[in-house]
Amino acid sequence: MHRFFYVIISMLFATTAWSYPNYTNSWSHRSLLYFAPTFDKQVNEFQLQALKYHCQLEARDVITLILAADGNSEPKWVKEQYNIAQLFVNYDVRPSQHTLILIGKDGQEKLRFDHEVDWPLITQTIDGMPMRQEEMRQRRDHCSV
Repeated sequence: MHRFFYVIISMLFATTAWSYPNYTNSWSHRSLLYFAPTFDKQVNEFQLQALKYHCQLEARDVITLILAADGNSEPKWVKEQYNIAQLFVNYDVRPSQHTLILIGKDGQEKLRFDHEVDWPLITQTIDGMPMRQEEMRQRRDHCSV
């Protein structure tokens, strides 16, 4: 009986219940999680850069989420579905800093930037992933000239 009670309590307080992504074996997308204190000038700059690389990100099945320590998010549904403060803890990001984390389709962290984002490195890192290699064999990149 004690063991059953312990399992139930553990499940209630598990941080993965509040985590992104919802842990499974694989995902249909990769994620760029951009953490920021608030929606400020650096967030606006990141959004402009993400628009510039939109085609490359879309071709690589990447979605972009912006998570602000003040509780705001982009897209808006993120703050309704996830505990943003817990995501800062889970990914070891200080609420006062700007951090970008690339999450692979396996749900694991692949790359982290605490300063300027290196977009070519992001695409190179993704293109080197085994799942991406298979995707490239199966479909043509519509962003290529």
